[in-house]
Amino acid sequence: MAVSTTMDAPAPETTGRAPRFQAMNGLRLLSAVLIVVFHAASSGGGTGLDRDGGIGPLFSLFDLGVPIFFVLSGFLLYRPMVSARLAGTPRKSIGRYAWHRFRRIFPAYWAVLFIAAWRGQAELGTGWQPWRIAALLQVYDSVAIAFGLGLVVAWSLCTEVSFYAYLPIHNLVMRFSKGLPGKRVLDEWIACGVLGAIAVGYKLWLYSGQHVIGFAVLFRFTDAFAVGMALAVLSVAEGQRRQPGRLFALLRNLGALPWAAAAGLILVTSWYRFPPFPEPVSMMEGTGRDLVKVLIAALLVMPLVVDQHGTTPLGKALSTPVLRWWGELTYGIFLIHLPLMSWIQHEHLLLTPELLPTLWLAVISLAASSALAAVLYFVIERPLQHLDPFRGGGRRKRAGAVDADGAPVDDGANATLAAGANG
Repeated sequence: MAVSTTMDAPAPETTGRAPRFQAMNGLRLLSAVLIVVFHAASSGGGTGLDRDGGIGPLFSLFDLGVPIFFVLSGFLLYRPMVSARLAGTPRKSIGRYAWHRFRRIFPAYWAVLFIAAWRGQAELGTGWQPWRIAALLQVYDSVAIAFGLGLVVAWSLCTEVSFYAYLPIHNLVMRFSKGLPGKRVLDEWIACGVLGAIAVGYKLWLYSGQHVIGFAVLFRFTDAFAVGMALAVLSVAEGQRRQPGRLFALLRNLGALPWAAAAGLILVTSWYRFPPFPEPVSMMEGTGRDLVKVLIAALLVMPLVVDQHGTTPLGKALSTPVLRWWGELTYGIFLIHLPLMSWIQHEHLLLTPELLPTLWLAVISLAASSALAAVLYFVIERPLQHLDPFRGGGRRKRAGAVDADGAPVDDGANATLAAGANG
């Protein structure tokens, strides 16, 4: 679709309030549930990813919760940067950006990591390996990968932190884009397309051979982040129009159809018989499966981007107070559920394992990890949200507005990392 070079732009908003995307916390919770079910299915007590008729292959696709998180991160972290350039909203300092990313990821991660190690549910290795694991650098260590050191789920955090480091560089480069608003928007989308092309090329290389290191690095997932970034550009550009743009209006009129399409893609993809783990997949199988998961993630996030205030039936369903609050706990659930699942199985606490073992294990693990995540949230995460050396006398955060990690954002003009939901 051609981009207009004469975008009608009203005066930038001066309220200083970060846009709210309330429904995204509900999507974050759904993503966490998918990941819990995936790990329950792939565990020793589960149905298995490659057995049980069509159920195992269906469960094997539920790791798409990770690409969903990455798309959300791309959207919610990049949106305030795009808004500062295109809409003239206040620019956030690198120091504050880094502090917000640090406090969101590392304190809770360290707490769960060392408690899991103390309980025998995580190995930290020797020498420099514990330091690499603590710094989320273990995906670049073949020994750590081979022996599964640290928290198994932390590989995606390594990728996420790499994106955090890259994003300010991307933002700096895009500040050189000049010209009319439409031309600058087009430049943004071209840059996102380049990131997507890098991911496709990297996937083709990765799946063409046997590589120990490479499956958890940023290059494999730049397409997912780029999708979120492109949606951020669309959202900001739409906010500068006096009349709704054709693309935005079209997406909004689709309603929940993208979710129906995503469900159909999951079902159809599950019919394809991929080689059972740990047998390698072919270059085209691996690349195709990765790209389908990114497409599904895009279809799930897109309706929430065009429904900022949660006024559609889908938006209202995902914006209920219970889901918004539960969504605040998803980072803790993500960190805790797998060590907890291992402990539950080791202690034989799973009742009637012959009856729907995957669902039993998933439900018990989700409930227990949610309770523990609530403790983690109130003891570590929430207090740190109010600790900001870069904010002078700012107002308290208001419930419901969340940043790319699901943490409440500041209401004031210096609010960091857009409003929304992940990471």
